[in-house]
Amino acid sequence: MFALAVVAPAALPAAPLAHPSFPTTDGIVWALAVSGNTLYVGGGFTHVGGLPRNRIAAIDLTTEQVTAWNPNANSEVKAIQPRDGIVYISGYFRQLGGQANYGVAAVDSSTGAMLPWKIPYPDVGENFSLAVTSDAVFVGSGIFGTQLKAYSRTNGDSILWSKYLGTSGKVEAMALVGGHLFVAGRLDSIDKTGFHGGLVMLDPKTGALQQSYSDYVYTHVGHSHCLAVGNGRLFIGGYVGVTAIDTMTDDVIPWYADVPADGVFAMATAPSRVYLGGAFATVNGSTRHNLAAIGSYDAWVKDWAPSADGIVLALVTAHGTIYAGGAFTSVDGQPHANPAAIDDPPYRVDAPVEGSAAANLILRAPVPNPFRSSSEIRLDLPREGTISLDLVDLAGRSVRRVLPNQSMPAGRHELTLTRYGLAAGLYWLRLSFEGRSMAQRVVLLP
Repeated sequence: MFALAVVAPAALPAAPLAHPSFPTTDGIVWALAVSGNTLYVGGGFTHVGGLPRNRIAAIDLTTEQVTAWNPNANSEVKAIQPRDGIVYISGYFRQLGGQANYGVAAVDSSTGAMLPWKIPYPDVGENFSLAVTSDAVFVGSGIFGTQLKAYSRTNGDSILWSKYLGTSGKVEAMALVGGHLFVAGRLDSIDKTGFHGGLVMLDPKTGALQQSYSDYVYTHVGHSHCLAVGNGRLFIGGYVGVTAIDTMTDDVIPWYADVPADGVFAMATAPSRVYLGGAFATVNGSTRHNLAAIGSYDAWVKDWAPSADGIVLALVTAHGTIYAGGAFTSVDGQPHANPAAIDDPPYRVDAPVEGSAAANLILRAPVPNPFRSSSEIRLDLPREGTISLDLVDLAGRSVRRVLPNQSMPAGRHELTLTRYGLAAGLYWLRLSFEGRSMAQRVVLLP
């Protein structure tokens, strides 16, 4: 039985802070990527912030102004991956800066000029996703036949390996975690070895199939649309929800968020949070229109509810702000075409960068306390380690395992304690971490 956090529908909370002057586009945004203080934007637009920019542009996150960087693609850009001073892009384009190209390109991050690296003409197609390592560029597509290839970063003509995904296969997203390449999408086959549902793990060096998560992922989310890495987990979003894999063990974990309708198309992580974008009206029963935030350890729906009026297709987090792209024209009831920059006060003010070590082990007092429906728990870990958190009654008996024994990174973490199944009264939260323990009193009102 898998745990499912369900939130009773309630009135939407106060609005988050959307940046009113953030540059907008005149067309769809498919891809967002951040490198340093630069946000790269790709899609089907021809203007950004009122300036001519064909399908790809860059925004300075300090000034929130469109930069002079202008690769000038002649058709849609679907994926962007910056690395080592190079911005790799893929999509439907056949020209970049007036020069012939076949849908996958390397661009200088300073000048916007197309670099000599390119893939051969026979490999052109609908290129949907990218991943990049120090020695390879992985390209996922939706063309008939071979839909996943690894190209040498030194020579795009050199194909390191390729994978056949079936006649209707399509790679939607890829993520590099712990020396593995996770591939998500419609994976009808892997080299004709049978159905593999929504997620597989490959060896990035050879392309060898290391593990298939078809039964678990396909059952919980259907065909997967997107991946996000953070808080020690790989999150998988799809048609009907979000689930997760422990990146330490590569095992599935009993964590799930129900997102009906057309599902989740984009995700991004922050300390103890996962941000969701897509085409949905509820998350775990709570009203959320195409944007939401949930707890990365308990899947509890957070108060962040900016409500986009159209589908959200791309999300990234940087410097305490969430950046969203897609096909919307307003956020939080205010006119604002995509992309949008939206603050989440707990992420911006309270949470340090994931992985930063707290000076000491701290279990903070729950807020609010006393509480009637739910209370937020925040704890600081001085280093990565195994942690458990229990709610115990006055007799010392555990009445709820808030957090099971599991590895968590250093830094601040946030959990939600709900009243579901609990009687009103006085309880203690008991934290255990590598032989150390501490407690906080919490009161549940009638």
